Amino acid sequence: MTPSSMLSPVSIIIPAYNAAEYLSATLRSCLQQTVAPYEIIVVDDGSRDGTEEVVAAFGGVDFSRNSTDAANCGVAPVLGASSMLYTLNSCAPSTPCTSSASASLERSLIVRYVRVDNGGVSRARNIGAAKAMGEWLDLEDRFLLFLDADDQLLPHALEQLLKTAIAQKAGVAYGMVIERRETPQLARLNGFDYAAGVPPHGGERNFWRSAIITPGSALVRANLHQAVGGFVTGYEPMEDRDYWIKCGLLDKIAFCDTVVLDKKWHPASHGSQHSKRIYRGQLAQRALKSWAQERGVSIEWMPEDQVIVKSALDEAVWRRCYDILRPLLDEAKVLGFAHWKASLLVITNILLKKDVGR
Repeated sequence: MTPSSMLSPVSIIIPAYNAAEYLSATLRSCLQQTVAPYEIIVVDDGSRDGTEEVVAAFGGVDFSRNSTDAANCGVAPVLGASSMLYTLNSCAPSTPCTSSASASLERSLIVRYVRVDNGGVSRARNIGAAKAMGEWLDLEDRFLLFLDADDQLLPHALEQLLKTAIAQKAGVAYGMVIERRETPQLARLNGFDYAAGVPPHGGERNFWRSAIITPGSALVRANLHQAVGGFVTGYEPMEDRDYWIKCGLLDKIAFCDTVVLDKKWHPASHGSQHSKRIYRGQLAQRALKSWAQERGVSIEWMPEDQVIVKSALDEAVWRRCYDILRPLLDEAKVLGFAHWKASLLVITNILLKKDVGR
């Protein structure tokens, strides 16, 4: 399939931490789109492998030592970040970037490399978004796609997501995902239409389980990202569910009835970290009330804190997440209720450890 020479109003943001093993395939999937992105921004979150070299292999123009050219190409320093620009004509050899070219959709596709100190995936995504949005005058007609460094877009992904977002005048358009596990298993299809709708429907339907499986399967308008406030650092690995809840409370979410992403889960993938997912997820859900009140968004539908913490305790018991049972029980005590199954599991675990230590 030949990539289109026409650039779309989409910036692809790729946070990367020690991603050299997977990043080449991810970048190739971005360059093989039937409708090309406006730019690809790789935010290297303090990697210690060959992540930078992988990005360099897709281009060859290094502006990190030339502050004038870097500024002209819209790569202003962000939080002490160092930046490089690589320009590509589809998959052709790289050509230098000029300020006049970078301001127009008619210019060559730019691949940017930005290195920052390690601060987590949420911060890296926000830095990439800030880099992109800093050049745009009209954020409403621009889109962001946050792609994990080990995921691959299917060739028609941007084209189909853009059509959906524009036709339905939606703040978010998301599609389906092929999910694969590192241990060979049958791939499964995930991501269905139950979160599609006008506010607050998208927020309500994403509250307990996100319909948007991973950020790489969705486009979000840049002005909506700005209104939401970006991804919250400290909520990982539930930062994306929190983000989509907020998007769904502020704007329409549309479903793109096609597969747009091929995702491979690894043992250390965020989605497999049960203790962090459960504990930080309930923190994010409870903090949502303050966020909504600040923006005048109705929270009448939102569960009480007791319901949220009880749900977290139920899952922690089921998954035997001993490390978060006590903190959750402490929060339950403050909220005025007890959870006997969790309490018994804590006591049993203590006794078992004593037996082992004898």
